[in-house]
Amino acid sequence: MIVARRLSSRASDASAARPRQVVVWACVLLAFLGVYRTGRADEQRAATRYARQSVEELTWRYRLRHGGRCPRDVAAVARDASRAELPRDGWGRAFALRCPSLREGRDFDVVSAGPDGVAGGLDAVD
Repeated sequence: MIVARRLSSRASDASAARPRQVVVWACVLLAFLGVYRTGRADEQRAATRYARQSVEELTWRYRLRHGGRCPRDVAAVARDASRAELPRDGWGRAFALRCPSLREGRDFDVVSAGPDGVAGGLDAVD
């Protein structure tokens, strides 16, 4: 009788601990995913900055070849550079070109829509 009670109490203790273990493992998994996503977002922003510099350089070359005129869009810059496609932002989307720039002291802006892909959104990278 005593042995049966001990075995049954251990089984109930183990079944009560199982939901806590699931919760703990879920929290650990979410923490790892959060760290991964944060690192990935930093990589995407860095890739965007690097690619934007390349597109800006090609846009300056376009303007030098065309008497200072602004290109209509990024596709015109690609054609002028004899490229099928220009570098894309860290999220795999094409850049947009604003010419003339909305900012004082700049001739043009090469803009990425950012993580959400909405042009002109709050997380746009320009």
